Amino acid sequence: MSSAEYYLQMILDNSHVIIVTTDTEGRIVEFNREAEKLLEYAKGEVAGKDILMLYEKASERAKIITERPLDTQIWSARDRDVTMKSKTGRIYHVSLTLSTMVNDNGNIIGTVGVGRDITEHKMLQFKLMQSEKLAGIGTLASGIAHEINNPLAGILGMAEAI
Repeated sequence: MSSAEYYLQMILDNSHVIIVTTDTEGRIVEFNREAEKLLEYAKGEVAGKDILMLYEKASERAKIITERPLDTQIWSARDRDVTMKSKTGRIYHVSLTLSTMVNDNGNIIGTVGVGRDITEHKMLQFKLMQSEKLAGIGTLASGIAHEINNPLAGILGMAEAI
């Protein structure tokens, strides 16, 4: 391995984002350490296998790929939320940027995907939505109680007068 190849491998392995490359058939070529850590597969286990094995829903990748401009084969998709599954079946929400890889001659040689785990962010977002819903229900209940209390106060006042 030349020093340039070693340096590039170190960049891949020390990045704190998931980096996965595929060939033109959708088979995994490169799989960095962060992908190994999150998805619980060793690089040797996934190399040469279909990338769809990493997605919870294969349709998510198909949708990203078919959304490219019709006039070109070269495309990219930025910050798409996808769900990926680990070797043990754990589901992760990933913000994925996917693009074609082109060689010096302009020929497409595969894809490169760079992803960031946003599972915790999604969970916090869900909890925030739930708390906002509960706050709304509390406000509604308070308003209803107030509307019911007004006529009752009048009725009680009249009852005391009688």
